[in-house]
Amino acid sequence: MESNIAEIMSGMEEMISRHYFAYARKFPEHREFWGKIGAEEIDHARWIRDLHAKAEQGLVSFNDKRFNKESLQELYSRLETILAQFQEQSKTVKDALTNSLKIESLLLEKEFFTIFQTDSPELKEVLYNLAEATKDHRRRMEEFLNKLS
Repeated sequence: MESNIAEIMSGMEEMISRHYFAYARKFPEHREFWGKIGAEEIDHARWIRDLHAKAEQGLVSFNDKRFNKESLQELYSRLETILAQFQEQSKTVKDALTNSLKIESLLLEKEFFTIFQTDSPELKEVLYNLAEATKDHRRRMEEFLNKLS
């Protein structure tokens, strides 16, 4: 069960990165903005896989009751649908930012990264960095959206 949930979580980070890379292609004038955030999401997926490996070594506990596997798979499917709809429709950069803000906010509201628990200061820092990076993405998107308004 642990590896399934961790894999779904890391897969969601990769799915989010695909959203951002699609936005980079759609809005070449903002390619640097979206590409950087997309690359950071790939890093987040790697961090989750690394944390899961640490859980298997006993360095991190993995709270597999924190999230229901089915609800994570449903969220993953919703992300796929959002990306497919975006690619099929002509959207503005404001639409892309609004969608992205919803995704980043959802991760924060659901406390996505609290599935891992540890007493290790080093690993606590990784967990903290995951949450802070998500907050930073949301902040950067809000600033960008405000500049467009």
